Amino acid sequence: MFFYGITDVGKRRSANQDNFIVMRYSEDVLLAVVCDGMGGHDHGEVASQSIYKSLSSFLLQHAVASEGLEDKMLSDALAYAYEELDKLAIAGDTRQMGTTLTLLYFHSNGCTAAHIGDSRIYHLRPSSHTILYKSRDHSLVYDLYQAGELTYEEMK
Repeated sequence: MFFYGITDVGKRRSANQDNFIVMRYSEDVLLAVVCDGMGGHDHGEVASQSIYKSLSSFLLQHAVASEGLEDKMLSDALAYAYEELDKLAIAGDTRQMGTTLTLLYFHSNGCTAAHIGDSRIYHLRPSSHTILYKSRDHSLVYDLYQAGELTYEEMK
């Protein structure tokens, strides 16, 4: 089975800050992770790469011996990845580097999803052209829209 990924630099960036991994553990167990460095924060590409590498390294090291991934292991992997990112922070620098994270873990009991930032998760039904689920952005703009301080058009 083959997996493909396509990323795009976007209109305001000079370098691609995207990193992703797809890991198949068995016929019905699959993990997909996408990280995208946050524009407006310094070193988004470093944050994206750090989370991607730490997360995939932890999961490769710990999941091989297990019968699939448990929620606790995913939680531990995320905590480890963010601890590794914190180690890269420059002392005295008040600017924070950041990344979005979108994770889908398909397993025999369904799907576990985790995300932070504005990289959304969509569950599509192509046959009827419908969106069954769309995660909400974790962003200041979306929060202002939810609070009624921006209209939908202003948010766009």
